[in-house]
Amino acid sequence: MKHVLRVLFVFVLLLGAAQAGISVTNYTISKSSFQPGDVGVATITLVNPAGSASVTGLSMTIYNPAEITISSAPTLADISSGGTAVVSVPVRIKPDAKPGIYLLNVAFTGFTTQPGSSTQISTTNTVSVPITIVHAPILSITTDTPVLGGIAPVVLTITNNGGLAKDMRLSTSGTVGLYGTDEIFVGDLNESKNVSVILDVRNSPDGPLDVPLVFTYNDEIGTAHTDTSAMRVTIKNEVLDLRFNQLSDLVTRKDGTLTLEVVNNGQALSDVRISFTNSSMRLKDKSEIKVGDLGRARRLRCRASCTTTSPPG
Repeated sequence: MKHVLRVLFVFVLLLGAAQAGISVTNYTISKSSFQPGDVGVATITLVNPAGSASVTGLSMTIYNPAEITISSAPTLADISSGGTAVVSVPVRIKPDAKPGIYLLNVAFTGFTTQPGSSTQISTTNTVSVPITIVHAPILSITTDTPVLGGIAPVVLTITNNGGLAKDMRLSTSGTVGLYGTDEIFVGDLNESKNVSVILDVRNSPDGPLDVPLVFTYNDEIGTAHTDTSAMRVTIKNEVLDLRFNQLSDLVTRKDGTLTLEVVNNGQALSDVRISFTNSSMRLKDKSEIKVGDLGRARRLRCRASCTTTSPPG
């Protein structure tokens, strides 16, 4: 009796496998999100497990939301035991579609035949394919200061020619950084907005540079995004380039008058002052020589009384 029950149990398992029918193992969408008017393809993979009976008369029924139209439905072939079929469903987003995530429901129906019988059994499997529709933001950026050097305050104009970008934040990458902060809060951006920032370009080489600006935001349906836009600028980090020419002789251990010529070959300087840290020479009656403002490619002469205690140098 126990032997008979075991045989019957195995038979039921085999019968179940023979009637297992089709299953949906995967689906893909040609775009992660669609804009109104876009077209694309939803691809669905069907499998008839090994050991199952062949599935014949396979058909599908598509239940599409109002925002999505189906241009055509492919003809399906029979799937033998262990076989696979890939079904492509062309989709078109209506021009007036509202943003959101919509389900494209597809039902597959076929027939299997029991071994040794002519009786056909219907088998059905359904898959729901999510389609995201969103007006994607289209971002660009310009600056009012195309030449940057050192620590530079600039006004950035961020323009959005697409859908709303919510809670936007701005940061940088590469050799250009934001001075004093890691990111700037921009807020919601629908069209354009001016943002004042301070850029630190001291670590950037001189010359033309595409500065990568990183935007993080949520689109109009709440999906988080990170985009990078390049801003073309020219880096010109000024360096201090001063030369001092001694125009008068000094006698050791005697008071004298020091005459210096100061030549500026670098950036314009203001309120230039000269002091001496070497104890072998000191100024009399003052702690520093006030040169004043010194423009680019300018030279000035200055005189001061001093005392030397040992040979200069």
